[in-house]
Amino acid sequence: MASEGGVQDVVKAAEEIAAALAATDPADNQALAVNVHAKLEKLRDGSSDAAVQNGANECITIIEKIIFQEISPADGKKQVAEALSALIRKCSGGGAAGGGDSMQEVIEIVEDISASLILVDPTDNQALAVGIHSKLEKLRGASEDANVQAAASECVAMVEKIIFQEIKPEEGIAKIAERLTTLRRGFQYVEGASVPLEEGGAGASGGGDLAKDLDFDMDADEGDSTPKTAAAPLKQDADGFFVDTSAKAKPEVKFRREIDVSTLDASLLTEFIAEAQEHFANADAALLRLEVTPADVDIINELFRVFHTIKGVAGFLSLDAIQALAHATESLMDKAREKVFVLNSAAIDLIFSTVDTLKKEVESLTLALENNTQYVVQEIMDQIIASVHAMNESLLNNKPMPKLGEILVKEGKVSPEEVESVLHEQERRPGTKMGEILVERGAVGPNDISQALEKQGAPVNKGVVVIKESVKVDTDKLDKLVDMIGELVITESMVTGGLAGKDLQSTRLGVNARQLTKITRQLQEIGLSMRMMSLKATFNKMARLVRDLARKADKEIAFVSEGEDTELDKSVIEHISDPLVHMIRNSADHGLEHPDEREAVGKSRTGTITLRAYQKGGSICVEVQDDGKGLDRDAIFKKAVEKGLLAPDAQLSDAEIHHMIFAPGFSTAAQVTDISGRGVGMDVVKKNVESLRGRIEINTKPGQGTTFVIHLPLTLAIMDGMIVCAGDERYILPTFSVVENFKPAKTDLTDVMGTQKMVMCHGQLLPLYSLAEVMGKKNTISIDNGIVMVVEDAGKRTGLLVDKIIGQQQTVIKKLGEGVGKIDGVSGGAIMPDGKVSLIIDVAETVKLAMRSGSTIEDPEN
Repeated sequence: MASEGGVQDVVKAAEEIAAALAATDPADNQALAVNVHAKLEKLRDGSSDAAVQNGANECITIIEKIIFQEISPADGKKQVAEALSALIRKCSGGGAAGGGDSMQEVIEIVEDISASLILVDPTDNQALAVGIHSKLEKLRGASEDANVQAAASECVAMVEKIIFQEIKPEEGIAKIAERLTTLRRGFQYVEGASVPLEEGGAGASGGGDLAKDLDFDMDADEGDSTPKTAAAPLKQDADGFFVDTSAKAKPEVKFRREIDVSTLDASLLTEFIAEAQEHFANADAALLRLEVTPADVDIINELFRVFHTIKGVAGFLSLDAIQALAHATESLMDKAREKVFVLNSAAIDLIFSTVDTLKKEVESLTLALENNTQYVVQEIMDQIIASVHAMNESLLNNKPMPKLGEILVKEGKVSPEEVESVLHEQERRPGTKMGEILVERGAVGPNDISQALEKQGAPVNKGVVVIKESVKVDTDKLDKLVDMIGELVITESMVTGGLAGKDLQSTRLGVNARQLTKITRQLQEIGLSMRMMSLKATFNKMARLVRDLARKADKEIAFVSEGEDTELDKSVIEHISDPLVHMIRNSADHGLEHPDEREAVGKSRTGTITLRAYQKGGSICVEVQDDGKGLDRDAIFKKAVEKGLLAPDAQLSDAEIHHMIFAPGFSTAAQVTDISGRGVGMDVVKKNVESLRGRIEINTKPGQGTTFVIHLPLTLAIMDGMIVCAGDERYILPTFSVVENFKPAKTDLTDVMGTQKMVMCHGQLLPLYSLAEVMGKKNTISIDNGIVMVVEDAGKRTGLLVDKIIGQQQTVIKKLGEGVGKIDGVSGGAIMPDGKVSLIIDVAETVKLAMRSGSTIEDPEN
């Protein structure tokens, strides 16, 4: 055996070859020859030790078998790794330097600190001192290894800088996490022990089982050289999961099937559930983008962080099943980001299924926590984990990340000869990139290089991101704050209303009153803005829904979202999600034609569903648009007659007929599918939207598509209202329901059959009712002296006769309370400046009530 110095040189050289082997595509013969074969020859020729020469020759022989296709690339790479591992062990005398037990303790402490970093409040100095600083001190004392000591000392210093406010808390925590990640990656796991790696190196002296270090499948018996077979195609099961039915769970993947949640920390569990749901939404959005650019390293890194975080916290909370699945998926993403392979469509399907499985696990965990029952792991867990492992093995045989030259040649931008010429020029100009040379020569433009780099997965400079500090607040506290601000607004209006009519322009009381009004309005706006949330998360859910629907319906559907940054009240967003799901399902199943049908009529085979949001006036509009066949007026009318909803001779406008689709149990589908067609859904849409004080508008053109427009208030806490007098009472009409108002002339009025009053408005006869009579009061004004308020519901307009309009103002909505109960035609009440209560009119209910009671509008003079 060589001298001690020679042994260290051999081990170091072998480790460098192992690192090169890990980064090399075994199917790329040129890379194998340059990066591995040549270095092995150098190792063999540079040593006089027979063991070193024999070990190097063994590896060289295997490399040559790969090149001459006598052995599969993946198996060959594994055999070379095992041979190198044996050589390192032989040279270093076997064993792991530093002791396996102590290093295992280091790993456990690092994992514990990583989990604590996720949960700790960086502004809480006591939590930092107890939860992080003390554990880092423990880490520093757990090992004499220089790398561990240095990493622990750096992190301790960083914690102290945070505590003494020498660095921003978030920045410090990020640096600690990054340093611990570097340290953790510096460990390779070998047969129950661990050895530290040198900084930036492939391994430390002392060796280990290098084949395991490189994360190859080690389930096969020693000496088993049977070629691996690729994973079977994924199949979709009854629950919509994509799984590899041939995959077998690895023996080491074991976890508890039932957990008593009462033994776990409820506050940490609650926080984990909330954060996990946010991570799942981010994962869905990232996966949808990854389908378009599967080599985008930024997206892959984003997904890696999601699964890494879930794995860390789940492990900290002893949620073994969630940890196991997240860890398996994290390993898959890690290889993708290290460019060992490119994720194909089957892999992305599987990762979607992984996210769905984790969602169901967290839902099950939530129910167990709420009901104080056992948390039971799903049976699908084993198969999903096995599928991820099988996919990992399958992708190792795939072609790696495409090179820039290959992409440009494939797209016809440059010729193979041009690429070869550039490669030769790069040898003469070290450090010059291929793209730069091609642009210099005028072979391609900068945009071509940018697009190719994007497809290759090269990182893109996204500019500087400014992270704002935020504080998590319980929603109950937030609701109480908004309620109190509402009470303040009411009280302020009562105080200032009591001062009306007095000459306060120059008095101190008047100045203070105006200042109070200004501050109250600003406080109201800030309070309401605290409840405002972006629609982005909801839109991301819809994008995932469209993807799944396209596969189920065997259609080609493109999803486009616009205005996802539009903000709405949190409670409105919570209620709008279900209606959007139903509408998009109907657009995908009923609205969009099959690709063959679209092609037959001259349309693109790919249908488009567009979801957009925008602010219009004092309300938010959410549109669901498709470019399908549009609504069939005749089919809707025929179905409505069959169901007894309309008389065969009914005369209705197109808008009224189209709104028939919102009737309960109404469906024109020829057959029921697992997507839609049962006649439920659209009635739920209308009910939910109306409960939000909103309305739905339908625009459709046969053969061109349909657009549903949902008009919603910005918030449920306040509303813009028109205050009117009808009889001896004041009422508030929602502004977004009022189309216009006018004073009718006698020539505009008419009777139908002597019972129904009608009024002419822009050439259209509208039914006319007295608001006072509908609300059970006596009409106090004649028609020709009153004002007609034209209101709209479900595309149908109606006139409501009122005495006068007092004005328009924002109104704080109050429930009537259990003592009053439900009043037909009334959605709530509002306290007016004089302290009296005015009723808020529910336009839809009021119109229905008016139609049932009839229109008499008695003249008060008679």
